[in-house]
Amino acid sequence: MLSTLFRASPLLLGLSPLALLASPAPLEEIVVTGALQPRTLEELPTAVTVFTQTDLEARGQSHLEGLLAESPNVNAANGGGRARFFQMRGIGERGQFSEPLNPSVGLILDGVDLSGAGGAAQLFDLEAVNLFRGPQPGRYGANALAGLMVLESAAPPAPGAPSTGTLTAEGGNLGTYGLAGAFGTRLSDRLGVRVAAFDRQSDGWMRNQTLGKDDTGNYDERGARLRLAYALAPAWDLDLSLSRLELDNGYDGFTFDNSRRSLADAPGQDALDSTLGSLRLTRDDLPGGLRATLLIAGSEGHSDYGYDEDWTFEGFHPDGYSSEDRYRRDRQTRTAELRLQQLEGDRPWTLGLYQHRRTVDLLRDYTFAPGPFTSQFETERRALYGELGQTLAGPWRFEGGLRLEQRRDRYDDSAAVRFRPQETLLGGRAALLFDGSEGWTAYLALSRGYKAGGFNSDGTLPEDLRSFRSEGLWNGELGLRSRSADGTLAGALTLFWMQREDQQISTSIVRVRDDGSAEFIDFTGNAAEGRNYGLEAEGRWQATDGLSLQGTLGLLATRFDRYENGAGDALTGRDQAHAPRYQFSLQARQALPGNSTLEITALGRDGFYWSDSHDARARSLYRVNAQLTLPLGPATLALYGRNLTDERFGTRGFGGFGNDPRNGYAVGEYLQLGAPREVGARLTLTW
Repeated sequence: MLSTLFRASPLLLGLSPLALLASPAPLEEIVVTGALQPRTLEELPTAVTVFTQTDLEARGQSHLEGLLAESPNVNAANGGGRARFFQMRGIGERGQFSEPLNPSVGLILDGVDLSGAGGAAQLFDLEAVNLFRGPQPGRYGANALAGLMVLESAAPPAPGAPSTGTLTAEGGNLGTYGLAGAFGTRLSDRLGVRVAAFDRQSDGWMRNQTLGKDDTGNYDERGARLRLAYALAPAWDLDLSLSRLELDNGYDGFTFDNSRRSLADAPGQDALDSTLGSLRLTRDDLPGGLRATLLIAGSEGHSDYGYDEDWTFEGFHPDGYSSEDRYRRDRQTRTAELRLQQLEGDRPWTLGLYQHRRTVDLLRDYTFAPGPFTSQFETERRALYGELGQTLAGPWRFEGGLRLEQRRDRYDDSAAVRFRPQETLLGGRAALLFDGSEGWTAYLALSRGYKAGGFNSDGTLPEDLRSFRSEGLWNGELGLRSRSADGTLAGALTLFWMQREDQQISTSIVRVRDDGSAEFIDFTGNAAEGRNYGLEAEGRWQATDGLSLQGTLGLLATRFDRYENGAGDALTGRDQAHAPRYQFSLQARQALPGNSTLEITALGRDGFYWSDSHDARARSLYRVNAQLTLPLGPATLALYGRNLTDERFGTRGFGGFGNDPRNGYAVGEYLQLGAPREVGARLTLTW
């Protein structure tokens, strides 16, 4: 850690101390629009990190996974080209092999449910990213046990605002290049429109020695979006968002020596094409000053995920062992939500009706299966929810909410497995807030989150492992938010404690074949209890007009109170998987002569267990990113570098088995490596 920061110190020390003598300007006020009732960051009684449009432009990241290290206690699990699963406070899925998928962290883009499809979390032309940590029972219920990620695309210009547009071209090492553009205008006083599109490609960082290729772990990603804002009448507003996304990424991640030199003769794919749409109708002039909102949203998509299971070429293994595994899914979602709100006065409230349906059709081709495996899964969720605020005596306020949700599942597959579970689940939240007179707010909150039970489709599992119970979670938070009188300093501190009941655990059984090779049988089970607790801190300081500083810190302790995994190993008292004990980010942005800016970010995290099935661990990681932005008339040139010290790190790991016949299939640890040093340039024309 110290060596990495030392290598970055010349850049940090390059910040001019004379700038500290300048008079600072106030920080940008952040409004959290992803909550049921939009409020400023300082007013919200929950832990949330918000990346504004300014933040997103400064980071220059193409996918959500690139932002997560700057939010305390938030992580991602890679299982292909892009991270598709996320964890908050040590809770969340890590793979897609257990059917059906039941995410713990919700993901929403413009009202469209993308939970479990994290590859679609592209960041092109977004207005804000909201990362809510802790259960969100009122906002999203069963799919937000650990938290909720709300992405919002850029809106058309407001009435009277001028037309705006951007055009960006990018190039870098690893064969990276891309084009992106966006344009927003008013077609009339009542109608505004914004269109955006991007095309980004990269060869990746794997060298396939068997095929003689450098692009078997490629990123080929493109998308387009249309958004309309139409005033139907003085108090009626319609917002329409339509998106098309196509990802044609490769997957060639694992090697025997944990290197970037692959021997696979059949590298896989991590492709996704999806069409998303949402329509939001709002009326503000109902009797009593009420607001009514109707949201209709949906998506249709196809994913294609596969990999070379033996990691090498045919003939390398004895007995002719060669294996491939491929998952093709057709996914459809439909959401309808009706919300009635009173946003003004001393007693704001929200009452809503929610209905969601998701269907997933799976076709799996696996070398050692007797034939193609197919399944059909449909889940339907109906919910009634409400929130109420009440101003109490003096500076005290109360906020509370409940959500009653009914869930029905239907599952059938080609192995004659059939499930028809249904559950009724109840969650809620209560918070007591104190508004201080000097720009600070404190809150004490208690919430009850839930996650529906389910089943494991693999017919080879023992009967007692075929299903699992719903999980309940109690989350307590003590939070403090503050903003200085001059607006130049803002921060948040949160202490949290979680008690998990019937904790759902993703694990696996290693089955050894006759030839000595191994396969994983993945499934979800229940641990009796678990605990997750820790601290989260965030701070922003506009030190001068030219220098801003920002930092985050997450401390996390997790443990199983009682648990024995599928292999019979007692894990009582052990840390849970994908739960680093600490992670931090430090960022400095300095204005330079000629309206240039230099931004430097240091990121760090502790090691953690890759899985609850074995003892293999990720190592601690420290990285430095930087970006220099130079004005060129109506354009800006950004020179960026990520992982400048070229740290070697894993994004996914396995242990407890062997896959190399040269050492007699000795048990080892295998890593999928993350990106090496990336450098490039991005030219943006703005008008």
